Amino acid sequence: MGMGMSSYSVALNTYFVKRRSKVTGYVTAMYGVGTILFPQLVSFLLANFTIKDSMLIITAIFGHTLVSAILLQPVQWHMKVEEIRINDQESSELTTLFEEQNKKEEINVIRGDLGTMHASMTSLDLHKNMMNNNYVKNKNGLHEEQTVLRRISAIIVKTFDLSLLADPVFTNIIVGLSIDFFVEFNYLLLIPFMLMEGNLSVEQTASFMSVYAIADIAFRLFAPFIGSILQQNNRVMYIISLVLVVISRSFLAFVTNYILLLFVAAAIGAFRGMRLVYWSIVIPEYAPTERLAAAFGLLFTLNGLCLFIGGPILGILRDISKNYKSCILVLNLITTTTITIWTIEMIHRKVKLRKAKRRRNISEPL
Repeated sequence: MGMGMSSYSVALNTYFVKRRSKVTGYVTAMYGVGTILFPQLVSFLLANFTIKDSMLIITAIFGHTLVSAILLQPVQWHMKVEEIRINDQESSELTTLFEEQNKKEEINVIRGDLGTMHASMTSLDLHKNMMNNNYVKNKNGLHEEQTVLRRISAIIVKTFDLSLLADPVFTNIIVGLSIDFFVEFNYLLLIPFMLMEGNLSVEQTASFMSVYAIADIAFRLFAPFIGSILQQNNRVMYIISLVLVVISRSFLAFVTNYILLLFVAAAIGAFRGMRLVYWSIVIPEYAPTERLAAAFGLLFTLNGLCLFIGGPILGILRDISKNYKSCILVLNLITTTTITIWTIEMIHRKVKLRKAKRRRNISEPL
């Protein structure tokens, strides 16, 4: 599942650039239609079949994904080459520019002095000696050899592009996204149990989830337009959506009336849909296109680690508290961690940028 989600995200965000947020909203809305139909389907299956038979039927439905995957083709097979015509005037201008550039390069070569040539020859000799000598003897007579562990680690770093983690902003982004992924994944699993714990029937719980899903899909379509109106970057819009999600989720612990619960479901679904759109495009906004595959790979790896570590802890909390409401409240607190670390980092960057501008203005002569 992680491999499929990673490949899908890379493909979508690599192909679309200018209209990435709108396309992400449309696509997530389309595959979100299933969240409206499946609660009703599961309710019907549980009423007419055993749990095991219901799971087999659902598995068979999901098996159609294999057929759709086989039918996929690389987009390069269907791309058309467009010829760009350049008139004579533009062609002559380009020729002149290339000629000037070549002349400048020739002049720079002619101006090369003996010192530069000597430095170049010296660096070439050093490089040659380093390549030819696998063992280097130091003053104490000890031999230094590049260990197998270092070679393996270098290959791993290069293959998975782990150098991305050296960027503190990128690391902060994927940590925040993974924390929220863990919260959202477990919240969707726990909310039906919490509702039935509050004496709601299976049919009422299914209706709650359907209202939740309808609002979710609707705001997946509207989220890009909201971002355009507010004129904020994707990370800021994501933080806004998280704040709204936390507020709306908190009402679940206090609202008991079923009609009011449906309004809460609509609010949670709406803000969750807004959050989902921007979750998918926060990394493409920061990371370069050629490194998106590695960036999403690191993100989904961290997602798996968060689920692996946090899941049992959440289970222990449920066993101790004997209710699901406490789990929902804890998940809300965990979500605020993403809001906090991102806000601190963004404020720090703005303060640092302002100080740099002030120093630059002071250093410039009047």
